Amino acid sequence: VGQSTGIPYREQRLLVGTAEPPDDASVASFVHGAAAEGAAAEDAAVDEALVLTMVRRPPEQARWLEAVRADGRVLREAPPEIRGDREVALVAAKSGAGAFRYASEALRGDRALVLAAVREGATGVLRHASDELRADREVALAAVQADPEAFLVVSRELRGDRELALRAVRSNWIAYIHLPSEELRADREIVEAAVSANGMALRNIPGRLRGDRALVLAA
Repeated sequence: VGQSTGIPYREQRLLVGTAEPPDDASVASFVHGAAAEGAAAEDAAVDEALVLTMVRRPPEQARWLEAVRADGRVLREAPPEIRGDREVALVAAKSGAGAFRYASEALRGDRALVLAAVREGATGVLRHASDELRADREVALAAVQADPEAFLVVSRELRGDRELALRAVRSNWIAYIHLPSEELRADREIVEAAVSANGMALRNIPGRLRGDRALVLAA
């Protein structure tokens, strides 16, 4: 495409219909998956003919996308309009290293962007998201499901949410230490989840439960 159009690779954005295949996916795999879904939905044969659309990115955006994909921390050196670019911010966030802190304030409070990042595994964005989003239950549940350690950065109010707490403790007993209330720390199901995950949790549970034979055996 680059040779025939003269458009540099980093400025090319390929769309299949209205969707953009992930960077690590081949067009063929993306198309075949979409075709299979379409056939299942419509219970009909899918035409193999395919129309691709190539959109040219602005050179400045393309340059920064390439830069943050290599190291998200360079976002701190970007001009305001780039730090406020949703696509650049998402790519930077997925590179890790706390890059999302350099996104604009508006993007750090963008629910759709933060939720998308979390669902794609970039749970670190929650640490630098707005207070409102760290108190958003759907965002918190998605983050904890992907990475139990995200429980440590959700709002104190959400750390008191029993479902969220139980899910986090089952995956990582350390979350038990950060439960904000005696009620949750004495919740037998949560305690059992903690000691089952790691026997060391016995040291942190309420004294009256340490002699519970079933809990000791679970550890």
